[in-house]
Amino acid sequence: MTVKAAFVGSGGIASVHMKGMSQNKGFQVAACCDLMAERAKDFAQKWGIPRHYSDMDRMLETEDIDAVLVCTPNYAHMAPTIKALSQGLHVYCEKPMAMNVAEAQAMADAARNSKALLTIGHHQRFSPANMYIHKTQAAGDLGEVYFGRTVYRRRAGVPWWGAFHIKEKSGGGALIDIGVHVIDLALWLMGSPKPVRVVGQTYARMARQTDGQRPNQNPAKAGEFDVDDFASAYVKMDNGATLAIECSWNANQGPKAENRVELYGDRGGATTDPFAIYAARHGEFVNILPQFLPQIDAHAAATEHFRKAIEGEAEILVKPEETVNVQKILDGIYRSSTTGEEVVYS
Repeated sequence: MTVKAAFVGSGGIASVHMKGMSQNKGFQVAACCDLMAERAKDFAQKWGIPRHYSDMDRMLETEDIDAVLVCTPNYAHMAPTIKALSQGLHVYCEKPMAMNVAEAQAMADAARNSKALLTIGHHQRFSPANMYIHKTQAAGDLGEVYFGRTVYRRRAGVPWWGAFHIKEKSGGGALIDIGVHVIDLALWLMGSPKPVRVVGQTYARMARQTDGQRPNQNPAKAGEFDVDDFASAYVKMDNGATLAIECSWNANQGPKAENRVELYGDRGGATTDPFAIYAARHGEFVNILPQFLPQIDAHAAATEHFRKAIEGEAEILVKPEETVNVQKILDGIYRSSTTGEEVVYS
């Protein structure tokens, strides 16, 4: 069976997915749409897609497809996802799942009420190293994982293109853009606990600077920058575990971007970068490093897994209910930062 798919949104992340899908004989991309008609046309021409549209409704009415990939800006994730699910179409929606918990829950409910599948584009789960750590944790080799730490920081990585820096369009800044990757990964590697208490703080200290001292400044857009460029938080889970979170687009740090999850269990620990598992065996400390793990395109692996799930060959790995919990952490951090108080989930 070939899965017939269409893209909703034809920007940069759509091309990232199309790169892998164009080499996957299990997909046939029939159409794309974008509110910017020229962008949809250019995307179709670049990738050899037969038809392009500027209206999603018209595309869905016209095309005989099985699935859609929602690659729109954050504020436009919920509506096309629910619309596609209501028509029995499987949906791969880019991260973050939504702008807030209410939207994310509405999407999860729509999936539950549909015979179609919904998954979210948390591609970091699909790297062989992260899959190995998950397998190790699931087998009990780390024991009880009682603490996790996520770090995703860049020195000069503010995405000034598009609307990443405008809250009305994106829902937030560095936290919802890159922090969401490692938060999702950490929860999954910890066994998917649910957040019950969140306290955090967000900052916008660097991106608004216009003095010319920092590279990657954009004085023309600094005045409209109303999202976070740094966030830190502490989360308590329903199983008693805790998670520390740090993320930034442009921290005063060394030149190498940091992107990792750390796990601490009572029988072992792990880090995703550098990839290693730490334990004690037979009276000695040991570092476990698999001799060979393949280098893959994790985005391509994620869409291939989506295809297999549609065909009944695999169970969806990134489940809507799990990503609602990720969204609760994001919302909790933003609310805690605004109110100065801890956010509690029942």
